Amino acid sequence: MASVNARCARRTLSCCAVALAQAGAATSVHASGAPAGGEVATPPELRAVRGDGAAVRVDGLADEAPWRDATVVTGLTSYLPVEGAEASGQLVARLFYDDKALYISARITMPPGRMRGRLAPRERWNNDDLFEVMIDPFLDRRTGYAFTLSPYGVQLDWTIVDDTWSDAWDGVWDSATVRYADGFSVEMRIPFRTLRFARSPVQDWGIGFGLYSGARKQYDKWPAMSADRGAVFAQLGTLRGLQAVEPSRNLDLIPTAVMGYGGSAGALGEFAWDDVVLARAREPGLFDPGLDVRYGVTPSTNLNLAVNPDFSQIEADVDQLEYNLRFPVALQEKRAFFLEGVSLFETPVPLLYTRSVVDPLVGLKLSGREACWTFGLLSAWDQRPAASQLAEARERSGFEDVTGKDAILSIGRATFALSERSRIGGFIADKALRDRGTGAFEGRNDVASVDAAVTLSEIYHLVAQAAGSYTQGVDPAPNQAGWFTSVLARRRDQHLFLELRSQLLSDGFRAESSALSRVGVAQSSAEVSYRHAGASLPVPYLEPALELLAIHDLGELALLDYEVRPSLSTRLGLSAEVMLYYQRGQETFGRRFAGIDQVGLSLEAHPWNSLSVVIEAQAGDQLNYQPMDLFLGTSASIAAATVVNPTDNMELEVRYTRSVLWRPGGQRAAEVDLYYGKAIVSFSTRWAARLISQLDTFDDTLRNSALLSYQLSPGTEAYLGYQDTSVLASEVHVIDRRIFFKGSWRWQP
Repeated sequence: MASVNARCARRTLSCCAVALAQAGAATSVHASGAPAGGEVATPPELRAVRGDGAAVRVDGLADEAPWRDATVVTGLTSYLPVEGAEASGQLVARLFYDDKALYISARITMPPGRMRGRLAPRERWNNDDLFEVMIDPFLDRRTGYAFTLSPYGVQLDWTIVDDTWSDAWDGVWDSATVRYADGFSVEMRIPFRTLRFARSPVQDWGIGFGLYSGARKQYDKWPAMSADRGAVFAQLGTLRGLQAVEPSRNLDLIPTAVMGYGGSAGALGEFAWDDVVLARAREPGLFDPGLDVRYGVTPSTNLNLAVNPDFSQIEADVDQLEYNLRFPVALQEKRAFFLEGVSLFETPVPLLYTRSVVDPLVGLKLSGREACWTFGLLSAWDQRPAASQLAEARERSGFEDVTGKDAILSIGRATFALSERSRIGGFIADKALRDRGTGAFEGRNDVASVDAAVTLSEIYHLVAQAAGSYTQGVDPAPNQAGWFTSVLARRRDQHLFLELRSQLLSDGFRAESSALSRVGVAQSSAEVSYRHAGASLPVPYLEPALELLAIHDLGELALLDYEVRPSLSTRLGLSAEVMLYYQRGQETFGRRFAGIDQVGLSLEAHPWNSLSVVIEAQAGDQLNYQPMDLFLGTSASIAAATVVNPTDNMELEVRYTRSVLWRPGGQRAAEVDLYYGKAIVSFSTRWAARLISQLDTFDDTLRNSALLSYQLSPGTEAYLGYQDTSVLASEVHVIDRRIFFKGSWRWQP
């Protein structure tokens, strides 16, 4: 689902200012999502029906008596990739509620052979069909939840803020599915304690349904939606008249226990097992306990406290090419503590890069919304902070070398809705370094930012941001002050996308809480694309695009870098998407290099339920970013990934990346290959086994891991694993080997 909703992420930044009045009764129990005359003037309304939830057995059949009197919803309309096309399936959904939960069932009918799915662990999705329920408990048309199920009962859930979908949140809810030759049926029980909503005797909520078809790569919605009318959640239907339902101030206590033992190679290269230490304060021992506390301070505000959290990643980062890089690689965040509610900390130009926090002893986070406000506070004591991401700076900040230092990071973010379509916001960050042994001050970076956004006529968006920073360094790093500004204008409807952006960053600006990699520049960009769809085309759609980028030195206004990139995207058949591009530009690194040309291709195809293929390739001129060996050469690279499902419960994934760089005379300067293989066997939606192997020929390392996992519900999980790292010389030489057990239990008093 992530790839589907990523396309929705560039929608409106609209923001509601007031809680809408919750009154009135619905006009109909049965509602269809078909638009009248191609337009929907107002969201359709449903009447909330109270039923006997105790009589329902969540088994996917929905054959109990309460379902006969439930509210009925029918009809789907295509939303992506082409609006208004024939729906990929037929939907009949029903819903009712009792004192404790919302109950939803659905029967999805489609032509035989079209359904796609497989047995997999929770939140693991690979182009499977999905049934989706979208809920907006505050009826603010911009925030809420989404609950999705595959035909095999694999759960995924999301939180949504301003049409940005995050799958980091893990809600506790019950579900079941039944598969048929012509589709599948689902049954859900969503406890009210899982949701955040206002305290009111009568509730009106936003409600919507979706169906994703993996065979057609198509996303259908109820009610009918259009990019011409703004964000998805702004177009949900209204469920009126929920009575006597109470929000819960949930308290979740999640104690964790990590037990691990391993060894590594010493100075002479000989492998040795570590000394056995039961537990220690600053380093992991044989037994490493932790605690995660989550408390609902109000129905819409959460407090998270993590004491000695286990921030290791069960899913390892896939290797990336890390040679000949001009700027550092920004890694994707996968840790639940940072992912949950992270959208509340987002700014137009990102100022928080959570992967800069590596190994905190304590983490504290407060996030939520009250009336017109959204807010978030984050603090972490990190004993292994990441070094600065900034490259090519004229002055040092003191954050370039963080060896032997602790970092105390504090973040604050708040936004206020001025109207339904405009908001203002503020952001502050403080990051201080101290010597781990003596506690001596080693540097501090403070950032303050303000931003504003307004949406006009649903499809026009204006966003502005300004920030200042002050950095206290320790000799030889000087004290520095700096600033930056950013302005963005965007137009987006179902056919045309147009974006103009301008950023100015002074030499002295530093944001060590972010992944900011370049300062002292004025950067301007423009992007325009047009998606044409119609029966006259031999393909479902054609989307030509043009991207322009210019980077000037902020002081001298000299042109440093520029790019001109035309591209063409289309779909071949029902399940293959192709993009071709040509890029011409200039780079200034040490000296100016003009006339840099590159061509590229990307292909994503899901021809069958058991096969997915992704290929990216590019070739052309390439700088070698080594000051002592600087030249403009020629490069070619290809990255290919294939996922095969030999059976409904087995997944085999293979990735291969190859990159070659030649000098001007044709002599090969560098050659790197990355190999990645993964096998997953799911015994049920709770039990799974996984093997991963990664080989990197750049540093001749081989990494292997094995994992057995059990997930009863979010927060109640157990993992047993093994991992090792070897260096490939004349023979395989193990330099690190670990075995571990991780267990957690979610207790809700």
